[in-house]
Amino acid sequence: MMENFIVVSSDCHAGLPIADYKDYTEEKYHEMLDMAVPITIEMSKKASESFLIKDINDEWRKGIEQQLTGAWDYKERVKMLDADGIAAEIIFPDGITEINTPPFGAGLSMPTKDMVPELQWAGAMAHNRWLSEFCANNPDRHFGVALIPLLWDINTAITNVRWCAENGYRHAMIPVMTNEFDGYNHIKYDPFWEVCQDLGIMIHFHSGPGPMENFFGPGFPDT
Repeated sequence: MMENFIVVSSDCHAGLPIADYKDYTEEKYHEMLDMAVPITIEMSKKASESFLIKDINDEWRKGIEQQLTGAWDYKERVKMLDADGIAAEIIFPDGITEINTPPFGAGLSMPTKDMVPELQWAGAMAHNRWLSEFCANNPDRHFGVALIPLLWDINTAITNVRWCAENGYRHAMIPVMTNEFDGYNHIKYDPFWEVCQDLGIMIHFHSGPGPMENFFGPGFPDT
């Protein structure tokens, strides 16, 4: 007799097409988002071409265009999970292939230099609002990972991780690369770790980021 296994995916992804995040972004950032959308789309296309994955992605999409909308369409997502036999999932933000990355980088950008902290938080919280709503369809099956761009302000991080805990989150992701910022072993981050411990928030990293020049060569995206 075959033994049954419960399959839980620890690395699923979801995110809205970037323009659709407007409904989840504070109104004072709407004009900036309108400006950022075409820039983000163009940058994503450049990255895909420079990364030498455009042809691979184009071929991969053939015949599964509808299924790919499961990255943001809940009904389509459930059909895909059921078809794959996945009982539950941990959901990270999405990115390049369907151009459904959170607005303004949301603290996920590989470089940290010259980033506008206010916009990093605006983009992260737009994604967090949407994903909280998305996972609320079945919170026993979908476990969202909130975005907390900790590097840009510890007090803001504490405020926002409290909001996330109050809105169904038990997981949060912080930037992988600290670059010019203090490393996470610095004592200044202790208040954030303490709050996460008190709230039962698990901290995540996600593989992938590295120095921009290592991915695309010096001068990207201008070259």
